[in-house]
Amino acid sequence: MPIALQRDPLRDRKQALRNGYLSMLVVAPAFRGRGLGRALVQQALAKAPAATWVLRVGRPGASEFFARMGFAPSAIAMERTRST
Repeated sequence: MPIALQRDPLRDRKQALRNGYLSMLVVAPAFRGRGLGRALVQQALAKAPAATWVLRVGRPGASEFFARMGFAPSAIAMERTRST
């Protein structure tokens, strides 16, 4: 007898809210220092305050910026980069 797996929308929603991902958050140099980046991050974090937020920082100064917002380096993330 075949078994069909049925998705539970409520469980899926709870799972989705466990992790939040920030990607490509960049403020143009001419507009930096005005609180725009901080406001964008705070707005994103407010959407799921109980989530664990994950991001990649590659631009100079980004690590320091996100550290001031409570982010810390993690040893559990892994990545597979694109082949060139």
